[in-house]
Amino acid sequence: MAEVDLVSLVAASPGVAEVASFLAGGRRVVAVGASTSGAALTAAAITRLTDRHTLLIVPHIDDGDEALDELDAAGIPAVLLPALEAPSGEAELSVELFA
Repeated sequence: MAEVDLVSLVAASPGVAEVASFLAGGRRVVAVGASTSGAALTAAAITRLTDRHTLLIVPHIDDGDEALDELDAAGIPAVLLPALEAPSGEAELSVELFA
């Protein structure tokens, strides 16, 4: 069975190609809707189409680990940055706590 390049399939999507063209034109883009593998593959496709770095923000630490694994498997270099979490007992995140 032939190996399927999922990143190329996602990159061929009209919506992803449109986002990439906006970025190539210097526009700022915030894309929402995809989650888990879809988000990682979309980020990989945009990275490949634009030949630029892409910032993928995920809601949970485990999602970041999973996205890193998926990007690595797709041959896309990726870096996992430290997460900002609210300390135990705190209702909201305070950026001052992380300075």
